[in-house]
Amino acid sequence: MNGNEKLYEAITGLGDEIVERAGEYKPEKKKRSLAWIGYAAAACAAVAVGLGLVIHFAGRGEDPDHQAAVPTEQMTIMPTEDNRRVISAKSNGPDEFYPNVGQMFIEYSLEDAINDPENEDCLFDAEIRFCDLEAVSSFLRDQFEAYKDNRISWEEYEITTDPSNKNLITMKENTVKNIISALAEKGYELEQNGMKAHGLLTREQILEFPTDDCGVLILWAGYEGGLDE
Repeated sequence: MNGNEKLYEAITGLGDEIVERAGEYKPEKKKRSLAWIGYAAAACAAVAVGLGLVIHFAGRGEDPDHQAAVPTEQMTIMPTEDNRRVISAKSNGPDEFYPNVGQMFIEYSLEDAINDPENEDCLFDAEIRFCDLEAVSSFLRDQFEAYKDNRISWEEYEITTDPSNKNLITMKENTVKNIISALAEKGYELEQNGMKAHGLLTREQILEFPTDDCGVLILWAGYEGGLDE
């Protein structure tokens, strides 16, 4: 891997394996009005180093290999203390798809469940993955500008922007923590786990999930036996 490739991977967090697998993703073609289907995960500093990459996610296709909606019998339905039903299921969603700031993707089978009229008053056991954090991207851009202006060396730039750098990881997790705190003021009750969060959300909360400061991927929580496992 040459210097430019290292710079691209450090800034975007996308390794070769992720890019290749994302390029092979073939969703099923079906018109959707409520869930956003992502178009691109692009390199934020590619212009500066002469690299360019766009990962394209087409609409749902007639692909027999595409994961079908979760069958009803595989969903776990539980009552809450206020007699509201909670629906939980194991996720079949994409593990390596990262929406950009302002974009949201809802797992297909979760979208189908929240749009089922019989589930109108239910809570959905959901996992939220926070992607492309604007605050972190801004920090990475500032570091690159500092390197360009000779304020830091290439070695210093590589260290501070390395995805495994503990300070950078802490910054990402603190950014997610701040986002979750802001969401709490809007009625979202989420439990953070690194770059992810778990919560019981209403249909409206899922469809109107804020994306001002990050990209959002919403999946079934993925617990095999429901909430208690």
